[in-house]
Amino acid sequence: GGGGGGGGGGGGGEGSSDDGASAAEGAAAEEACVSGACLKELCSGNGVWLTELGECDCFECYGGTNCAVDLEAHTSCATVDVSGGDPLMFEDYWLSNTDPMLTLHSAWRLSYSAADLEAELKSKIRELHARTGNMDVREGDHIVLGIGSTQLISAALFAQSTAARPSVVFAAAPFYQAYSTAALYYESNRFDAFESSPEAYNASLAGEHVVEYITSPNNPDGTIRDGAIAGSARVYDHAYLWSHFYTDPAGEALRHDVDDVSLFTSSKILGLAGTRLGWAVVQNGTIAQRMEEYKGVAVISLPHEIVARELKLLNYALDTSLDVLVWAKGVMEARWAAIRRVFGEVQDSGPSPGRFTALPEEEEERYDAFLGRDVRPTVAYVWVRCELEADAAYVSTTDPTATGCYGVMLDAGVLGRPGPLYGGSDAFMRLELLMRDRTFDLLEERLRLLMLGVGDLSRRRR
Repeated sequence: GGGGGGGGGGGGGEGSSDDGASAAEGAAAEEACVSGACLKELCSGNGVWLTELGECDCFECYGGTNCAVDLEAHTSCATVDVSGGDPLMFEDYWLSNTDPMLTLHSAWRLSYSAADLEAELKSKIRELHARTGNMDVREGDHIVLGIGSTQLISAALFAQSTAARPSVVFAAAPFYQAYSTAALYYESNRFDAFESSPEAYNASLAGEHVVEYITSPNNPDGTIRDGAIAGSARVYDHAYLWSHFYTDPAGEALRHDVDDVSLFTSSKILGLAGTRLGWAVVQNGTIAQRMEEYKGVAVISLPHEIVARELKLLNYALDTSLDVLVWAKGVMEARWAAIRRVFGEVQDSGPSPGRFTALPEEEEERYDAFLGRDVRPTVAYVWVRCELEADAAYVSTTDPTATGCYGVMLDAGVLGRPGPLYGGSDAFMRLELLMRDRTFDLLEERLRLLMLGVGDLSRRRR
């Protein structure tokens, strides 16, 4: 799960000028393109040409008609936005492998149902799990497709609750905020969370029907989790259970209990967030049927274009030995190496060693059977802990509503997400690592200057 953010600066904005090709000239140049890299060249290498709109989508801190204007010293670039979860890091991969994205033809499919395509997609999803080894999906298990895993979060809550059995919805803090949103929107009895004492909650929830959401690896802190409430109906969110993020030290495919639900999303494996395709692995046929009922009421059926695009690209990924996952692991390893360096040796050389901690802490290497080598976890987010009480109580000088560790980072030119959004304290905040290279480079530089004590970058002026 995750919102937007980390995107480009658009085709204009302050500081832009008519510095490149017109829309007509750009369209003509687009026709001459034979590769995805060419679509970046049309935008000076600082953006991507949007075929549908006939204009450039500029990377962060670039502007102008063809993204040739460097806005890094401008007030519009004072803050780098790393608050979202858009997997734009995959953009370079798909621009280098454009054929499967440019050969989708489904206009002739007019009926509500795409049952034939859905059956084929479910078969390919089973193959995906078998080849990556992350989930033990067996014959007889049900695959429930949804519009992103977000829809399935609500569908699972519906399937696990009835009018005769209202539910308490529960997640251990820090938790992904969509769980509390779904619980409150659908008027569950209540949404509960705890920070440190599951034993107390087990006692207080005795006799209650509890639907427990468990993200593993967890968003935001990257930890591996299991159920904390005895007898709960468990919904496991495994959006990040792929080799480019995490490898199980035991090297075994997961198999949960028969009444549990396991959620996955294409956005974090292939980067296809805009396709909006998620799926659930469900052993219990009754629970799977109730999830399908929820989907039928909400949307009748999945759009053909979602299923067709997902099937096209998943087929491509499988046919190329899932090279996209190998590529993504390399990107994440490089980014975590940079984060460890900034929060480690760079911070230690600055005026306040130990002021910030990047979580999760570095773990020992373990063998990943899919990748065929020893690796460390390289999760999707950095959960930052401010170690000083003064930072946890800080109020931003630029935005008085921004407090704690989140406010400290904001005044250093880094927009993340505050810890309280995840049920955590003001001593924590979250940074994403799924952005384009340009955005990550800006993040790394802002963090480096913060660690070295070089002022409040968010107040920089032209």
